[in-house]
Amino acid sequence: MNNNDSTKGFEYNNKDTETPFETFLRYTDEKNKSSEILARTLSLIVHTSILDIGTGNGQCLEMTLSKIKNPANNRLILLEPSADLVKQLKNRFSAQDVTIINSELNDFSTDERFDIVLASHLFYHIPRPEWPSQLLKMLSFLKPEGSLIVVLRERDDAYAFKMAFKPLLFNKDFQALTIDDVLANLPKSGLTISRDIAESELAIPVRKSMEDTISIIEFYLNKQWHEIPESIQKDALDFIQNRNCIFKQLDGIAVIKKTSQTKDADR
Repeated sequence: MNNNDSTKGFEYNNKDTETPFETFLRYTDEKNKSSEILARTLSLIVHTSILDIGTGNGQCLEMTLSKIKNPANNRLILLEPSADLVKQLKNRFSAQDVTIINSELNDFSTDERFDIVLASHLFYHIPRPEWPSQLLKMLSFLKPEGSLIVVLRERDDAYAFKMAFKPLLFNKDFQALTIDDVLANLPKSGLTISRDIAESELAIPVRKSMEDTISIIEFYLNKQWHEIPESIQKDALDFIQNRNCIFKQLDGIAVIKKTSQTKDADR
């Protein structure tokens, strides 16, 4: 495993039973809280076109758009590399004029430029060495007045949990990623960045369901329970109980715009 804080493989609906990610979602209001702040952010930006990179199953985007008062008639382009999730997107947005493209960002190109390029929790699935080039590519898809919006975790209880145990399970140099890690890979000049935070909670059901608790731990640590040494199992449960079985979660929402000098250089 590389040093990227990846959760790939824990979110797809391609199993007969509930995945660890789906279990996690049943105990958190993260999507609801994050979509509220993201909807507020989008409401402050004049836009008629959105490119959403790594849309997933579309639930988060759908929730966000539903919370925008007097929404514009947006052109939506959804880019998703998973064929399974593309099928779900087609079902979810079947009644809307939405373009869905089954592609990796590396393989995607277009002459169209967008008011908003959205990358929500995308960088878990991109190797760190590729972050600078991928960010530049996202910026290249913007209209001169456009905005790149990056959504990713701040340093919160989930970050602390990962940093307590993943170095023990993978390698000592493991670093759980945060939105600051990604933003540090943007060009050092020519951009303005504004930030907001969505606060939510994860209520881990230690006393009600150890099976679900174990699934949530598996989701965070990218290991099946039987692969985790008993000492770490115990310490992980103690960590959770020491926080009264509640993890405070913080989603960072960064809006990145080109400055006037950069826009002029693009022309």
